[in-house]
Formats: sequence, structure tokens, C-alpha cells
Amino acid sequence: MRRHNRKPIRNVILFATAVLCLGALIAYVSVTRKPVQIMPPETPEELAMRASPDNAYFTLQEAAKLIPKGPEPLVGPDPDYPQLQSVYKPKRDSLGEALQIKRPDDDPEFVKFIDACGPAIEKTREALRKPYYREPLEWSEFEVHNANWIRRENRCGPLSQLGAILVARGVQTQRIARDDAASATYLMDALRLGATLMTDGASESHGTRVQLEALRRITSWAHDARSQEALKQVQTQLREFEPLPPVAALEFEWRVLDNTVRFDLPNGAGPPRFVVSPLFSWGLASARRMNAQNRDEFRRAVSLEYPQFTKWRKEHSELLESNIAMRMFDVSPINSMVYIARRHVAHSTAFDGAVVVVALESYRRDHDEYPETLDPLVPKYLDQLPNDPFTGGPFTYRREADDYRFYSLGENGKDDSGTGRKGDDRIVHAPPEPET
Repeated sequence: MRRHNRKPIRNVILFATAVLCLGALIAYVSVTRKPVQIMPPETPEELAMRASPDNAYFTLQEAAKLIPKGPEPLVGPDPDYPQLQSVYKPKRDSLGEALQIKRPDDDPEFVKFIDACGPAIEKTREALRKPYYREPLEWSEFEVHNANWIRRENRCGPLSQLGAILVARGVQTQRIARDDAASATYLMDALRLGATLMTDGASESHGTRVQLEALRRITSWAHDARSQEALKQVQTQLREFEPLPPVAALEFEWRVLDNTVRFDLPNGAGPPRFVVSPLFSWGLASARRMNAQNRDEFRRAVSLEYPQFTKWRKEHSELLESNIAMRMFDVSPINSMVYIARRHVAHSTAFDGAVVVVALESYRRDHDEYPETLDPLVPKYLDQLPNDPFTGGPFTYRREADDYRFYSLGENGKDDSGTGRKGDDRIVHAPPEPET
């Protein structure tokens, strides 16, 4: 009887030994095999650009240091639920929402804070006159795969805050000073800041975030603008911008893979590390080889229009079924491309949507009403109608009384009414919800 009970224990021991031996073998192969590099080393000229005083990065860091301490969030009862004590909820398109400071727009402390941001704004404008932007990276930061993003967020976060300050100042100038032209200048500077950050793959996601917020506010600004001349000026300035292809972001991901050497576990040591570390090395080596072998194809694919990229992804689904370590540690080449492509299509939708909204508002100033369709916008207000970046077909536009609803069909390509309550429609503009 006892001999029978020992058999399962012996099998467990044998299985564990086999797993450990497999881990040791994978570790040995991973260590002894010559690593593949996806990207060539940066040239001396590229490295010098990152350290040059002509680099806008350093001026933006100076600007970030000039941001004053903001007011504390306003605490008090929620007017909708007076029995609950909670923080003030900022309204959509408010100053508080832009800066994540929960105070109403006309709060004296809030206005005082935004006025005090003047030196930071001027320094940011100085940075925008610099010839280029490159983040002065220390690639050793990326040696530990699961810590690099935290470090970068801490460093790049203040640059995103500069964009939020420009947006808030633009909102304040329009709503309090009633100056459409000056307000537009702040919003366009925020758009330029985002475009500057997007030129470097290391800061592309932060630049996209700044531009998305600026573009959303430009649509609100256009709806409230009273100056036809200011609308025409913004129309002209928007033509200066062209959404950048996301290749720089992909190449940055490749450099991170090239410079990542290990994956740290939360518990730091022990048997899990003995198994997980070689698995990670295996997945990392496989990801590098796959990216290196398909480098030109991946560059081309991530620059495709989103409907074509979706089709390409389905045709290359076998790359998603790659080894378990790639999936486990999120180093699958296709997964990285999907994240970048989705961020890019969301940005393109916001940009094209803002262009159409400004044109619609110019049309309304000339005709005292919105058009029944978008066709009358061409050619006086737009050279051509942009397509919905998610589907490749037209944006969805509907007149609703004295207002309109304008949106993209989103990822699923289905019309979910553009209400924001179901589906994944990307709403550019919708009539305000009735107050209850």
C-alpha cells in the first residue's frame, strides 16, 4: 500500500526535474546563441543630435520645471448625490477635465494657476522653434523589461502636462476672455507640441496623447467660435499638419527589444525565476529573430491604412501563434504592431474629424445652418472629404434639429448610432445630452 502511494510522488518529482532540465537547456541555448539585433546601432551623428542644445527636449524640460504647483482638488458634496461626500466632478470640456484638477472653470484659484503658467507656456513656444526633438535615451534603462515604462512615464509625464496647460489656457481664453483667435493660438501650439513629440519614437505615445486632447478641444472651440476669421485661420493651420506614419514608434519598440536583457519578477528570486528567466530569454530571442527577418515587411504593414492593416494581420495570423514565451511576456511582434496601429488610427480619426468639424462651422457661419450632407463642403471649405480611417468608407454624419452628429464607425465597422452608449463608434461631435 505504501509503495503504491509513493508512485504519484515519484512522478511529480520526475516531472519537476524534467521541467527544470528543460529550463536549464533553454537557458543554455539562449545564453550561448549569438543574439540577433533588429536595429543597427545609432550613428555618432544621431547620438550627437540627442545631446545637442538644438534639441527641443532640453528646452521642454526647462519649461516643465516652470509649471507652478496647482490648486488642490475641490472637495465637497456631489450636487447629484448630496447625501454622499465626494470630490467635485469636472464637466466635459472644462478646464478641470483638461488638467485633471477638480475645480469649476470660474474658480479664482484655478484662474490664478493658469495665469501663473505663463512662463512655462513661453518656454514651450521657444522649444517649438527648435529644429528637432530627440529624447536623450540611456538604453541601459531598458535592460529590465517590466520596469522601463514606469521610468519613462515619470520622465515624459511633465511634457504631456505642458500640452494640457496649453489646452486649458486655450479653453480659458475662449470662455472667459471671449477671444477666439488667441484661444486658437494656444490650441494650435498644443497640437504643435504633440507633433514635435511624435517625431521621436520614444515619445510618440505621449505626443499622440497631447494631440488627441488638443484635437478634441479644437472641435469644441469651433462649435463655440463666433469669429469667422478665426475659423478660417484654423482651417489654414490644420493643413500644415499631416498625421505622421507610425514607423518611428515601431522602430523604438525594436530598439527596446534589442536592449532588453532580462525580465524581473516581483518576488525577485526563487524557483519561479529559474523557470521564467530562461523562458523570457527564449521568447525575447525569438521575437528579435522574427522582427529582423521581417523588418521591411513589418515597416510596410504598420504604415498601411487601418482596413488594409486588419486584413494583413489576418493573413499573417500564424505569427500570432508563435512560441508560448512570446505570448506570455507580450513580446509578440504582431501584438506590438497592433497597439501602434490602433493608436495611429484613433489619432487619424480625431485629426480628420476636427478638419471636417471646422469646415462645418465655417459653413454654418455662411449659411446660418448646417448642411444636410457633407457634400456641400467641397470644394469651398474642403478640397475633398476624408474617409473614416477605421473603415475606409465615409464618416457618418446626420443633421439633428439645429445641430448634428458626426462620428466614425470604429473598430467593428458597424453603425451603433454614435451615442457613446453601445458599440465602439468614435464620436467626433454630438448634440449635448439633455439635462435631467
